[in-house]
Amino acid sequence: MMKRLIFAMVSWFLIGQGMVVAADLAKEKARYAVADKLLNGVFAELKKALPAERFEEMRKDQREWVDYKTYMCDWVGGEDGQASADWWEMAAVLTESRVDYLKAWKGVGEDFAWPGVYQDGRGGFLYIEKRGGKLHFAVEVVRGPTYHLGNLSGVMEVNGGRGRFSDGGGDEPDPEVGEAWLDFKQIDGQRIEVEATNAQQYHGARAYFDGVYLRVDAKGVIPKEEE
Repeated sequence: MMKRLIFAMVSWFLIGQGMVVAADLAKEKARYAVADKLLNGVFAELKKALPAERFEEMRKDQREWVDYKTYMCDWVGGEDGQASADWWEMAAVLTESRVDYLKAWKGVGEDFAWPGVYQDGRGGFLYIEKRGGKLHFAVEVVRGPTYHLGNLSGVMEVNGGRGRFSDGGGDEPDPEVGEAWLDFKQIDGQRIEVEATNAQQYHGARAYFDGVYLRVDAKGVIPKEEE
């Protein structure tokens, strides 16, 4: 009798767990479907609004992002893949954040101004703020499914559409490490290309600062914790 009771309790527990997992999976799938529909709507709007050449640039970037999204989802989904709620949750989170990023493409080609909040669509954030007649910046990255971090901030020297920052060798210059540089290059009214040299001491092994950052907010304010 006791064995049958224990067996029944365990069976109901496992069934309950399965129902919870199934519910979570359905919830995250539905969440992703909403985000994906919204993303496709923005994509369709951009196809009508952007010049053909600009739209092709955006579409190429979007295709690369889809590969990035799939990689991130496959990592967290593990062996279960798309049978895992984690897979769909990651897909939903990435797609939701991508919507605002895509909307920012509408401003590409407008008159350039350095200040703003920029994203590279791969976990990279660049903040540029004009303060006291100088351009202060902070770049922060969270790369890949293992969340390798990186951050660097300072004041850039600007010459036309280019900017540069040097850490001067750091607070305690080490001849074996050398001087770190960040170069900022204006591409158009909304995009900045960042190239880092010898800046590995400011980020994790799989993190990086390099990339093209798109301005998603014209209000350039560096978060307090980044200064």
